[in-house]
Amino acid sequence: MVGKREEIDGRGFGALAGVRAGLLRASFGLGAICLLVAMAADFAGVVARHLGLTLLGVIEVIQLCIVGIISAALVTATVTGSHAAVHLLTSRLTQPWRGRVERTCELVAGVLFLVLAVGDGWILVDLWPRHEQSDLLHLPYAPARALWCASLAISGVLALAAVLSPIRPVARPAGGLEHDA
Repeated sequence: MVGKREEIDGRGFGALAGVRAGLLRASFGLGAICLLVAMAADFAGVVARHLGLTLLGVIEVIQLCIVGIISAALVTATVTGSHAAVHLLTSRLTQPWRGRVERTCELVAGVLFLVLAVGDGWILVDLWPRHEQSDLLHLPYAPARALWCASLAISGVLALAAVLSPIRPVARPAGGLEHDA
């Protein structure tokens, strides 16, 4: 998690540093809670199976928790600037061109997130009167759709804010499985 003020300000969110920190804490908390609930449900289901019992709807609980986990991960990756990236091309570019390509990628990601948020919002509004729910436990799908739509919208706005911000990072260090060859 990003904890230093200069790292928060470094992605071009100077005025939004407090908002970003709050979003990071909230998404971490949501993801942690959903992961714990999913693990507890799966554990209970496995123990029940070994005792010869059947717990109906365990998969439904896990599926709804996965929506929360993925939503939290999307917001966290956007806030920290840690979306998956391949640097085969950008590592060979000069610094000005690297900045332009990164800004263009953030623009495309922001527009994509917002388009997906609008599409998911459309589905949410269209299916709201039908009270769509799971088969066994009758868990409503609307809150999960609304959470996913909100995470897409938040990520889209943050990505576009990074594009429009005059403050840019000097360079992001290469990480992950990359090596200089």
